[in-house]
Amino acid sequence: MKLMDMALRRQKPIGIEERRSSLRFPLGEEVAYRFFRGREAVAGSGRAINMSSGGLLFATRGLLPEGQKIQVTVNWPVLLDDGCRLKVVASGRVVRSDARATAIRIEHYEFHTRASRLLERGLVRNIIAPEFEEASLVS
Repeated sequence: MKLMDMALRRQKPIGIEERRSSLRFPLGEEVAYRFFRGREAVAGSGRAINMSSGGLLFATRGLLPEGQKIQVTVNWPVLLDDGCRLKVVASGRVVRSDARATAIRIEHYEFHTRASRLLERGLVRNIIAPEFEEASLVS
């Protein structure tokens, strides 16, 4: 048994049977979500509490509609090949939402690469191509 599995199993309260089919792992990463309310796109953010291949629990500021189809993006804490940052893009349904957190059942997920930290902060643009301006891309 892996060390992480053993640690998570010890956290389970005595006398309570685990109903989940997948172990959840604690995370503290950023989460972005979006869904549609009619034709209106709704987007928000939060922080992951724990995640498994079958579900995600994340802290949110407001309630999300139970049963709602939703897409979430979670920054992944492990680097690919010791250098490439990843994110998980998952889709599923909201199964529970309260004042503290929202739980979703994941129906599909994919790993994607993330931009470098410099690119995310907007610092790479002038380093790579200072002669390119946004206006030049419009013409």
